[in-house]
Amino acid sequence: WYLGRALKDEQMSIIHHYQQEPPYPLAHAGFALSGGLLRKLVLDLEEKPLGGGQQIEPVWELASRLSKMGIAITDHRGFCLEAATGCATWARSLEPFRPSMGLTAAELVIAVKTVEKFHSVRLPLLKEFWTDESAVEVLYLSNTKSH
Repeated sequence: WYLGRALKDEQMSIIHHYQQEPPYPLAHAGFALSGGLLRKLVLDLEEKPLGGGQQIEPVWELASRLSKMGIAITDHRGFCLEAATGCATWARSLEPFRPSMGLTAAELVIAVKTVEKFHSVRLPLLKEFWTDESAVEVLYLSNTKSH
């Protein structure tokens, strides 16, 4: 089984390869895979490894992979955003913990994942509008060194 709070995009977007299907879990509320399904998934990945293309949002990529195996998420309301009666899991705000970390900008690194074919279009925009002015170190991760 594959259980979670099922989400479905109302509009197509690039992060889901311009597809509205399949429904995918709200990761912050948690989701669950049975041991049997996990073993099937491992076998499927061994037979058909992930390609070199972009995998932007892992929970959607997982839902897409399982959908191709004929398995869909079962929407289960026990996976909640807030603690309530009937909830097996719920999201927990990280806000109370952020100030206590005491981190400075010099202690942080933000990673930007990209691929070579998008360097000439996306990297100049990132640098112009954000990364060149960032107080935090920005690390570019790509399939080539030419960025």
